[in-house]
Amino acid sequence: IVSREKKLLCLAMYFNFNLASCAAAMAMVAIFIASRIDLLPRLVARSDQDAGDGVCNTLLVTPIFLLAVCFRYDLFWLLGCHHRSPTVFVDKTCIHQVDEALKKEGILKLGAFIRSSSRMLVIYSDVYLTKLW
Repeated sequence: IVSREKKLLCLAMYFNFNLASCAAAMAMVAIFIASRIDLLPRLVARSDQDAGDGVCNTLLVTPIFLLAVCFRYDLFWLLGCHHRSPTVFVDKTCIHQVDEALKKEGILKLGAFIRSSSRMLVIYSDVYLTKLW
């Protein structure tokens, strides 16, 4: 069974991967430059000019990538960039799962949501394919 967290991570990667990759690449370049002008400490002797950047990149670039993937819109909000984030419809969240009347009403309104959508992403697991609808 695909957990809720895996599906949320899949959505985060779908919407935020490009920006997170750019942020990580810019951080990598900045770390490289900062280490070359001795703003960051090196972990090797000065005679070996090609080493020493890897540890800083590993310790800083990966968290920057993950923060950008998971919290892109929150980070933009904190930086004062208030742009519209995408609207996402998640069936288990947006359609009531217990009350059958509310569930039926939600299912009947799916067409209106799909009609106003510009694209659709379906995330499913093997369990979904084995259910008898």
